[in-house]
Amino acid sequence: MEFLSDWAKNIVYYILLVKLISQLLPNGNMSKYIKLFTGVLLIVVVMEPILSLRNLDQKVLSNIMNMENMLAHKDYNSQSKTYNQINDQLAINLYKKQVEEHIRKLVHDEGVEVSRIEIEVNEDEGDHFGEIVAMNLNVRKETANKGVTIDKIEIGNHHTAHDVTAEDIIIEKNIKIALRGFYNIAPDNMNISISQ
Repeated sequence: MEFLSDWAKNIVYYILLVKLISQLLPNGNMSKYIKLFTGVLLIVVVMEPILSLRNLDQKVLSNIMNMENMLAHKDYNSQSKTYNQINDQLAINLYKKQVEEHIRKLVHDEGVEVSRIEIEVNEDEGDHFGEIVAMNLNVRKETANKGVTIDKIEIGNHHTAHDVTAEDIIIEKNIKIALRGFYNIAPDNMNISISQ
C-alpha cells in the first residue's frame, strides 16, 4: 500500500512541477522542449510502480548509467587523443629548436653565421620518426671587424647576383660534411645559400 501512496504523491508533485514551470517560463521557442521534458517525466512517474514490481527500475537506471559512462569514456578518449597530438607537436617544435641551435654552432666553426634555417623532420610515427629529412640554410660570411662595411657602388643597369667563389664552394662542402656526419642526412637534401 505504501508504494501506491508514494505513486500518488509523485503524480501530485509532477502536476505541481508542470504548473510551476508553465507559469515561470513564457511560451515561445522553449515550449516544445518543456512539453517534451514534462512528457518524459510523466511516463517515468506513471511507469514507476510497474517497473519497481520487477526491479526493472534498477535495470533502467543501470542502463542509463552505462550509457553515461560510455559517453564519458568516448569523450575522455577524444580529449586524450587531442592532448597527445598537441604534446607530440610541442615535442617536435622543441626538437627542431634544439637542432637549429646545434646547427648554428656547427656552422659557426666554418666562419659563417646562419641567417635562416628551415628543417623538415619526419613526423610519421615509425622507425624513422624524428629524422631530419631536408634542410635549407641561408648563411653569411662573418666579417672580421664587425664594423660598418660599405659596398662598392656601381652605376648602370647591369646588376649581377652574388658570384660563387671557390671559397664559397669549400665552405658549403665543409658544412654539408659536418651536417651529414652528425645528422646522417644526404647532401642532396641540404640546400645551403651563402651571402656576403
